[in-house]
Amino acid sequence: MVKTNSTCLYKFWLTITLLFTFSVAEPVQSANFIPTESEYYPFLVNGWDPKRKTVLVFKDPYCPYCINAISDIEKLTKFNVFVFWAPILGERSKQRVDDIFQCRSPVNKRILDAMMVRKSPNCDRPINHKLKALNQRVVDNYNIFAVPSIFISGKQVSLAQLMKESNKRPAVNGVQVNWKRFKLMQQDANHEAKTLALLIPNNHPQVPAQVVDSYKPEFVFLANKVIEQRPRFLKCKSDNLLCLSYQLNKYKAKYQEFTLLFGTSIKPERLMVIDRNGKVSYP
Repeated sequence: MVKTNSTCLYKFWLTITLLFTFSVAEPVQSANFIPTESEYYPFLVNGWDPKRKTVLVFKDPYCPYCINAISDIEKLTKFNVFVFWAPILGERSKQRVDDIFQCRSPVNKRILDAMMVRKSPNCDRPINHKLKALNQRVVDNYNIFAVPSIFISGKQVSLAQLMKESNKRPAVNGVQVNWKRFKLMQQDANHEAKTLALLIPNNHPQVPAQVVDSYKPEFVFLANKVIEQRPRFLKCKSDNLLCLSYQLNKYKAKYQEFTLLFGTSIKPERLMVIDRNGKVSYP
């Protein structure tokens, strides 16, 4: 009986000790905060839209993976992207970050271009200690020990995950469109377009090219008479009559298919703009 009690007492204290050990080993961290546009606007790389999710990117100016990711970061037009400097690779990184904070903005094109060739941006202003302190506040809050590190809404993600989410297109009037079926209408890359789609009716008074230049849509849907007069949208050489004839018939069929997806919820007789959030407007 004594042996049994001793065994139970030993197991009890062992359990308490293990629980205490793991609770001490697990650091207590404050929740990651999301920078606000009003205070951290100098760190934004593509402007601000309250409807977009917020992405934080942490870079070291001497990190080769950070350099390679610059072009991809610039494609994340569906997010509010903040870039912060985390000089974790030694003294030269810290010095280069000091160089960066001598510039008017810590994430402008001049700095990103200099980073790609691993040179100083050569700004001649005094170090902006206020911006540098804001930068360090975010770096410390997120406990950055590896670069590049990327967070969306406070949660760490990989660049591949972010690019996958960035390439998703929203539902339009509640309809999830299979945009692959309308490849013929695609005029621009997803990450470069300012709007998702544009439908130009037969009676629209403006020249289609001007409307497209104004809204910069990814997909352009031209009504029958308009596409007949604008063969350049068919992606054929002007002297390839066989291609033009085939693509014209295909284009008309796809235009009809697209409008039928929405039934009476859209007005194909009016200029229709679909923004990057799937919202339909008739300017």
